[in-house]
Amino acid sequence: MVYPAPDGEFSESIRCKVFAEAMNDMRAMELLRTIACSEEVARIIDPDSSITLSHFSYEPDHYRSVINQLALRLMKSN
Repeated sequence: MVYPAPDGEFSESIRCKVFAEAMNDMRAMELLRTIACSEEVARIIDPDSSITLSHFSYEPDHYRSVINQLALRLMKSN
């Protein structure tokens, strides 16, 4: 989805940008799963096993930390 920008060009919607970030995150998790294992990905995402469908973090810093940890682990595997 795009919107007209003030300069006459088009600008991506915030929803589109967030969706693209989510797909990149998912690809990183899938790659790590193939390199390591599902359990390692789960430990990075939810180290204390407290996330459920009805109880999860609303803090953006939590998710930034998860992505940083995934990236570090992927870099170590190369």
